[in-house]
Amino acid sequence: MPLANYPLTPHLSLKEFTDLPHRLGRLFEHGDGIESSVAFTPPVGVVETNDNVVVNVELAGLRPEDVSVELENGVLTIKGEKRPGTILGSAGDAETGSENNERVRLDERRFGKFSRAFALPRSIAASDAKASLDQGVLTVLLPKSSEARSRRIEIAS
Repeated sequence: MPLANYPLTPHLSLKEFTDLPHRLGRLFEHGDGIESSVAFTPPVGVVETNDNVVVNVELAGLRPEDVSVELENGVLTIKGEKRPGTILGSAGDAETGSENNERVRLDERRFGKFSRAFALPRSIAASDAKASLDQGVLTVLLPKSSEARSRRIEIAS
Protein backbone atom coordinates (compact mmCIF):
# COMPACT_ATOMS: atom_id res chain seq x y z
CA MET A 1 0.00 0.00 0.00
CA PRO A 2 1.61 3.28 -1.07
CA LEU A 3 1.95 6.06 1.48
CA ALA A 4 0.14 9.28 0.72
CA ASN A 5 2.28 12.37 0.59
CA TYR A 6 0.81 15.04 2.86
CA PRO A 7 3.13 18.03 2.95
CA LEU A 8 3.15 19.60 6.39
CA THR A 9 4.13 23.22 6.14
CA PRO A 10 3.92 25.83 8.91
CA HIS A 11 1.71 27.97 6.64
CA LEU A 12 -0.79 25.16 6.17
CA SER A 13 -0.86 24.39 9.89
CA LEU A 14 -1.31 28.05 10.77
CA LYS A 15 -4.17 28.39 8.24
CA GLU A 16 -5.93 25.39 9.70
CA PHE A 17 -5.42 26.78 13.20
CA THR A 18 -6.79 30.24 12.35
CA ASP A 19 -9.80 28.62 10.66
CA LEU A 20 -10.64 26.74 13.85
CA PRO A 21 -13.17 29.25 15.31
CA HIS A 22 -15.13 29.21 12.02
CA ARG A 23 -15.05 25.41 11.85
CA LEU A 24 -16.18 25.08 15.46
CA GLY A 25 -18.96 27.59 14.79
CA ARG A 26 -20.36 25.27 12.12
CA LEU A 27 -20.89 22.63 14.83
CA PHE A 28 -23.56 24.86 16.33
CA GLU A 29 -25.45 25.53 13.12
CA HIS A 30 -29.20 25.20 13.42
CA GLY A 31 -31.18 23.03 11.04
CA ASP A 32 -32.88 26.08 9.54
CA GLY A 33 -29.57 27.42 8.25
CA ILE A 34 -29.16 30.07 10.92
CA GLU A 35 -26.01 29.81 12.99
CA SER A 36 -25.95 30.48 16.68
CA SER A 37 -23.84 33.30 18.04
CA VAL A 38 -20.13 32.49 18.02
CA ALA A 39 -17.53 34.85 19.43
CA PHE A 40 -16.27 37.55 17.11
CA THR A 41 -12.51 37.46 16.60
CA PRO A 42 -11.30 40.07 14.13
CA PRO A 43 -8.42 39.12 11.82
CA VAL A 44 -5.13 40.86 12.62
CA GLY A 45 -1.93 41.54 10.70
CA VAL A 46 1.29 42.73 12.35
CA VAL A 47 4.20 44.12 10.33
CA GLU A 48 7.55 45.29 11.66
CA THR A 49 9.77 47.70 9.74
CA ASN A 50 13.03 49.37 10.70
CA ASP A 51 11.12 52.31 12.17
CA ASN A 52 7.70 51.00 13.25
CA VAL A 53 5.50 48.14 14.32
CA VAL A 54 2.15 48.37 12.50
CA VAL A 55 -0.93 46.46 13.65
CA ASN A 56 -3.91 46.21 11.28
CA VAL A 57 -7.24 44.85 12.54
CA GLU A 58 -10.25 44.21 10.27
CA LEU A 59 -13.23 45.84 11.97
CA ALA A 60 -15.82 46.33 9.22
CA GLY A 61 -18.93 48.06 10.49
CA LEU A 62 -17.37 49.40 13.69
CA ARG A 63 -16.94 53.06 14.59
CA PRO A 64 -14.05 54.53 16.59
CA GLU A 65 -16.29 54.78 19.66
CA ASP A 66 -16.90 50.99 19.49
CA VAL A 67 -13.19 50.23 19.94
CA SER A 68 -10.55 50.96 22.59
CA VAL A 69 -6.80 50.77 22.08
CA GLU A 70 -4.51 50.68 25.12
CA LEU A 71 -0.76 50.33 25.51
CA GLU A 72 0.43 49.40 28.98
CA ASN A 73 3.59 47.69 30.22
CA GLY A 74 4.61 46.67 26.70
CA VAL A 75 1.24 45.09 25.88
CA LEU A 76 -1.07 46.49 23.19
CA THR A 77 -4.71 45.66 23.94
CA ILE A 78 -7.51 46.22 21.43
CA LYS A 79 -11.06 45.74 22.73
CA GLY A 80 -14.49 46.37 21.35
CA GLU A 81 -17.90 45.04 20.51
CA LYS A 82 -19.51 44.35 17.16
CA ARG A 83 -23.28 44.54 17.53
CA PRO A 84 -25.82 43.17 15.08
CA GLY A 85 -27.53 45.79 12.97
CA THR A 86 -30.46 45.54 10.66
CA ILE A 87 -30.03 42.86 8.03
CA LEU A 88 -32.00 44.41 5.18
CA GLY A 89 -32.35 47.92 6.51
CA SER A 90 -35.74 47.30 8.11
CA ALA A 91 -36.85 49.48 10.99
CA GLY A 92 -38.02 46.46 12.95
CA ASP A 93 -36.16 43.90 15.02
CA ALA A 94 -32.60 43.50 13.74
CA GLU A 95 -32.74 39.71 13.79
CA THR A 96 -36.23 38.98 12.54
CA GLY A 97 -37.18 42.16 10.72
CA SER A 98 -40.55 41.76 12.45
CA GLU A 99 -41.92 45.09 11.29
CA ASN A 100 -41.57 44.10 7.62
CA ASN A 101 -42.37 40.40 8.09
CA GLU A 102 -38.76 39.46 7.24
CA ARG A 103 -37.10 36.25 8.39
CA VAL A 104 -33.36 35.86 8.35
CA ARG A 105 -32.47 32.77 6.31
CA LEU A 106 -28.71 33.07 6.45
CA ASP A 107 -26.40 35.35 8.39
CA GLU A 108 -22.74 34.33 8.48
CA ARG A 109 -21.57 37.48 10.23
CA ARG A 110 -20.07 37.30 13.70
CA PHE A 111 -20.97 39.60 16.56
CA GLY A 112 -19.92 40.05 20.14
CA LYS A 113 -17.22 41.47 22.34
CA PHE A 114 -13.61 40.92 21.47
CA SER A 115 -10.24 41.55 23.05
CA ARG A 116 -6.86 41.02 21.42
CA ALA A 117 -3.55 41.55 23.24
CA PHE A 118 -0.05 41.68 21.76
CA ALA A 119 3.28 41.74 23.58
CA LEU A 120 5.44 44.39 21.98
CA PRO A 121 9.19 44.84 21.90
CA ARG A 122 10.49 47.14 24.63
CA SER A 123 11.80 49.44 21.95
CA ILE A 124 8.39 51.02 21.24
CA ALA A 125 8.06 54.78 21.81
CA ALA A 126 4.63 54.53 23.47
CA SER A 127 4.06 58.29 23.65
CA ASP A 128 4.24 58.52 19.83
CA ALA A 129 1.75 55.70 19.12
CA LYS A 130 -1.18 56.56 16.83
CA ALA A 131 -4.39 54.76 15.83
CA SER A 132 -6.85 55.36 13.00
CA LEU A 133 -9.95 53.57 11.71
CA ASP A 134 -10.43 53.91 7.96
CA GLN A 135 -12.66 51.84 5.66
CA GLY A 136 -13.14 49.14 8.29
CA VAL A 137 -9.45 48.68 9.11
CA LEU A 138 -7.99 49.81 12.42
CA THR A 139 -4.32 50.74 11.98
CA VAL A 140 -2.14 51.17 15.06
CA LEU A 141 1.25 52.74 14.29
CA LEU A 142 3.82 52.09 16.99
CA PRO A 143 7.10 53.92 16.29
CA LYS A 144 10.30 52.38 17.58
CA SER A 145 12.51 54.47 19.81
CA SER A 146 15.49 55.99 18.01
CA GLU A 147 17.87 53.63 19.84
CA ALA A 148 16.01 50.58 18.52
CA ARG A 149 15.94 51.57 14.86
CA SER A 150 18.31 49.67 12.66
CA ARG A 151 21.17 51.65 11.24
CA ARG A 152 24.22 50.98 9.18
CA ILE A 153 27.52 50.97 11.03
CA GLU A 154 30.56 51.93 9.02
CA ILE A 155 33.57 49.68 9.39
CA ALA A 156 36.79 51.53 10.06
CA SER A 157 39.86 50.35 8.19
